[in-house]
Parts: sequence; C-alpha cells; structure tokens
Amino acid sequence: MNSLFDISTRIRKILLFAAIILLVVIGGDTLIRFLNSPLNPFFAQPSFYIDANNALGEIPVPQIPTQAIDDSSQPAFFVETSQLPVYPDTAYVYRIEEPREKLNTIENARKTASALGFSSAFSELEGGKIEWKNQAASRSLQFDRNLQTWRMRTQYFVDAEAAKAKELQADIKFYDNKGKSVASGLGFGVASISQGEVVSKFAKLGVNGLFTSPLTSTSSDYVTVDVFRKFSLSRVRNGLSQQVLQSARGPRDFEGKVYTNDPRIGSLHMVVTNSVNDLGKDLYELDFVNYEYSTTPGVYRVISPAEAWERIRVGRGALMLLTTQGADYFAPSEVLNVSRFVANAPTVEIGYWEPPITDANRYLFPIYIFRGRAEFADNRPAGEFTFFVDALLRSDS
Repeated sequence: MNSLFDISTRIRKILLFAAIILLVVIGGDTLIRFLNSPLNPFFAQPSFYIDANNALGEIPVPQIPTQAIDDSSQPAFFVETSQLPVYPDTAYVYRIEEPREKLNTIENARKTASALGFSSAFSELEGGKIEWKNQAASRSLQFDRNLQTWRMRTQYFVDAEAAKAKELQADIKFYDNKGKSVASGLGFGVASISQGEVVSKFAKLGVNGLFTSPLTSTSSDYVTVDVFRKFSLSRVRNGLSQQVLQSARGPRDFEGKVYTNDPRIGSLHMVVTNSVNDLGKDLYELDFVNYEYSTTPGVYRVISPAEAWERIRVGRGALMLLTTQGADYFAPSEVLNVSRFVANAPTVEIGYWEPPITDANRYLFPIYIFRGRAEFADNRPAGEFTFFVDALLRSDS
C-alpha cells in the first residue's frame, strides 16, 4: 500500500511534468510568433511587389541640385504625428536614351512650328539648333535637333497679340483639360505625357516682365500649364490571393509623377491665354525635352519613407523649394535661416526626378518627395518646403 508521502510525491511529479509541458507549448508558440514577426531582425517580410532584377546595372546616385539656406541655420527635422504612408519596396528605373536626330526629325519639327503659327522657313544656328521667328520678330521658336529640346519665347511688350485684351476661362480646370490636347497637337503626345498630370495656374504679367499668381481669371492675363509625365513605378507581383488584393490596405500598382529641378514646372511647360483655340495667337511660351526612354526598365529595391527622411536629416536630400507664408506661387526660393523642417506625413510621395538634358547620368531616378512646414529662426510666420531625396536602396543606406 502506497503511503501518503508516495502519493503526494507522484502528484508533485505529475504537476511538474504538466507545468513543463505547458511552458514548452507556450514558449514554442512565442518563439514561432517572434520568428515570424518584424521584431525578428532576421525576418524577411514577404514582398507584394515584383522582384528586383537590377537589369540596368548599378544606378548612380542622382545629383539633384539643392536650394541654399542661411549659413547660420541649424535646422531640426521632424515628422508630424501622422503615420508615414506605405509604398512598394521595389521600383522601376528607366534609362533615358541618348538624344539623336532621326530621318524625320526636321519634317516633324516643321509640323510643330506650323502648329504654333510659324512659317516653314527657319534659320540654322550653331550647335545643331534651328530657329523660327514671326514676321515682327516678337516670337521665336528654337529646336535643338541633337538634344531634342524645344524653347519658345515671346517679347510680351512688343508682340501685337500680347497687347490685346484677354478673355480667360473662369474655371482653371478648362486649362488642365487643354494641356494634353495641346501637347498632342504639337506632336508631343507620347504616352507619358498623354497619361500625365496637368497643373494650371492663373498668371498676371507685371511691368517687370515677371508673373504673379492672382486668384481669379478676371485679374489674370495668362495661364501657366505644366504637364508632368507619369510612368509605371511598381507593380504587384503575380499570384497574390484575392483576399490580399482586396484588403483595405492591400498592395496596388503605383504610378510615379515625374519632377524637374523646380517642383512647380512639368516636363512640358506652356504659357497660354484665352481659350487656346489658335496656338499661333494663344500660346506664348513653351519648354519641352522630347526624351525617349528604355522600353524595358530595370527593377530596383527602394527604401521606406522613414529611411528617406533620415537621409534628409543627415544632409543627403535636396531642398527644392523654400517659401515664406503668403509668398506668391511663382516667387523664387529665398535664402532663410531655418530652425525646423516639419514634414507633413500624409503628403509624402514617391515619384521620379528627370535630370536636365546636360546631365551625363540619364535615368528616371526614383525619389521621395517630402513637403511640410518650415519654421524660421527670426520667428516670422512659418513657410513651406519641398525636399527630394534618392529612394533607391544603396550599399551605404
């Protein structure tokens, strides 16, 4: 017969064994959860986007020019409390092909000049440029056959059409809609332009020859129309379940807006007036580079918005625009003593930077665009800023 001591000993052993089993189960479950969580430094989170292939080789760091701030500035960098948006972890990189003259280049250039009201006769300039002028020589159009660049200018205080009263459409969206149709009529209707984003602004020409931005059409003479190219930036990988794709925060295909050195100026920039029905009379300025892009882009890893903001904080971003409160839309950046840059998280964007034609590294570079509030050391009312920063994952990121 077992003694009471033997029975209690067995019970203690059974309870100890059960406790050990329970601890093993709980510990194992905790370990599995940790190994499959982002807290695990060795955990590779699954990507919902196409895999990187680095098909274009090593992409150089973009040399984006930056605006100056006062030498005495010691700005702090903050992100407002809103959560930074989530973007793909890979992006397409497009190579810009070497500009070259083709067999039909001059023929197509004559058609563009004709659409703008110029005669077929042109003058040959140095460096492969050709130029058209109207009869009064108040308007000129230049085309660089080697670099595929267009530039039209008007002497506003000499031009007969510029001296006439203007009748602008009251709804600025009218000009947004006109932007792409004008581009097509000029022979610039490539896919990246026809699928692009148009930003139009009412403008008034001052006696100093500079534009300011009134709020209404009745106090304006002209409209600036900027067409920003758009390209496919990233695509969702094949084979994802419908449950993943249809979830509220599920992955989606991304388009990238293309920026130039001035975030207000598109790849195609125009100054127009009236209803833009007669380009020979209603279009006054034009800037466009007829870039050609590689048909097969490479796919590269990109960093997160948080990592991009850290790059800006350590001086690896480019300040593109800095304005004071109430500054005119067309006003240039000022050199100011900045105490804080405070990013507006919901407005953070991923897109592309298009280098000038003179840049030796011709790619569409993926970038993050940060906008927000600039606070100044002299306690003047806060202004606004725009930063561009390289988005590609680098070996020293």
